[in-house]
Amino acid sequence: MNNKTVRQLAEVVKIPLERLLEELKEAGLSATSPDDVINDDEKMKLLTHLRKRHGKDGGIADSSLKRVTLKRRSVSELKQASAPGSTTKTISVEVRKQKTYIKRNESADSDEQREIELSSDKITRMTLNNLTVFSAVDLEFGRDLNVIIGENGTGKTHLLKTAYSSLSVGFEESRKQKTTQPTKSFLQSRLADKLVSVFRPEALGRLVRRKQGRERCDISLVFERSDWDIAFSFATNSKSEVNIETLPETWIDVSPVYLPTHELLTLNPNFIAVYEGHYLEFEETLRDTCLLLGAPIQKGTKEKRIRELLEPLEKAMGGSIVLEPNGRFHLKTDSGRMEMTLIAEGLRKLGMLAQLIATGALLDKGYLFWDEPEANLNPVLIKQIAKSILDLCDSGIQVFIATHSLFLLRELEILLSDKNRKKVDARFFGLHQTDDGVRIDQGSSIGDIGDIAALDEELAQSDRFLAID
Repeated sequence: MNNKTVRQLAEVVKIPLERLLEELKEAGLSATSPDDVINDDEKMKLLTHLRKRHGKDGGIADSSLKRVTLKRRSVSELKQASAPGSTTKTISVEVRKQKTYIKRNESADSDEQREIELSSDKITRMTLNNLTVFSAVDLEFGRDLNVIIGENGTGKTHLLKTAYSSLSVGFEESRKQKTTQPTKSFLQSRLADKLVSVFRPEALGRLVRRKQGRERCDISLVFERSDWDIAFSFATNSKSEVNIETLPETWIDVSPVYLPTHELLTLNPNFIAVYEGHYLEFEETLRDTCLLLGAPIQKGTKEKRIRELLEPLEKAMGGSIVLEPNGRFHLKTDSGRMEMTLIAEGLRKLGMLAQLIATGALLDKGYLFWDEPEANLNPVLIKQIAKSILDLCDSGIQVFIATHSLFLLRELEILLSDKNRKKVDARFFGLHQTDDGVRIDQGSSIGDIGDIAALDEELAQSDRFLAID
């Protein structure tokens, strides 16, 4: 997790700045001014101090931790011969084990602890060399929102699919009952298979940037959790395997979600069975997302947050999404239920997002890769999509979108500038075609990404329209 100033920490834990400075002083920490930086170790010392103090004042600190120690003693016998032909000796071996379990009181968890949990799974960087239209690019991602902007053919979708494919393999393995640690031999073929299934080239080597002679593509992803870091490569003649340069230590247990430019609710209920039983030239992202759409609805402690995210979407749709026993989706309104095939495409896209929130796929952690979320939406619905995207960021989802819509970008800028909204760590990436492949300009605002021709044309059209007599 990133270090914070005293002022930023006060905003996170929602206590007055002066009070926090007093607490820091009582805890014996060196921070004395609002702009002093506090690291993770100092935060834990502060948390320990507060628990102890509350325990003395109100008698709750001692009960926030419940410690149970279990001791086990076992005796086994080993038979050992001291020399060939001699009598065997019986040796008694006593093994003593001790394990301590600590149960934390949920009420003792602070907003700062929750932030630690939500931030630990973020992607911080992706580097690509010789992938399709990219010669050499290094993307530094924001923890919350990442907006990729460019004209058609500059590789926006390729960036989304590359990151998604790398994450999806790990998540699929983590869900298996008998999962094992990642191995190079497994990932070499599994990653290659996923890339081919998602991009649909004729062969894996066709994803390498086209130049004279044999070339090599290098891809790496870096996470806040270093045990998830991965790097791999493949050449123009590669078919079914990649080379693993950095092997992740554990599987990713956080769900990535890929949303294409069109809706998927009307593909149910038969698409998954047909896809898995036949050779189809559909991208595997469709199958992956359909599986998530058909998952059971979340219940329990998360229902309140789900309702908060669903209410504005359901208001825009005029109803709620229902999955019928026959596998078909309907829109439930005050006047009855409507088949999804009779609903406008734009409303189906909102319904797809709502269903993924209801199932928990997009709730408190994970990744959303959305290709042109504005497609087939009118400006009213684009405004709602922009708000829902930032709401997901607030919930802990790391969002990646590819767009060339000036309206969506302006709406995001307006929402991000709202001082009443929680601070969102956003990054913008401008894709520019050059003689040496696509160049990426990046920064924390749209002004950092250079001129995008598609956006300039929309602005120029507005000027021409205003100039009409």
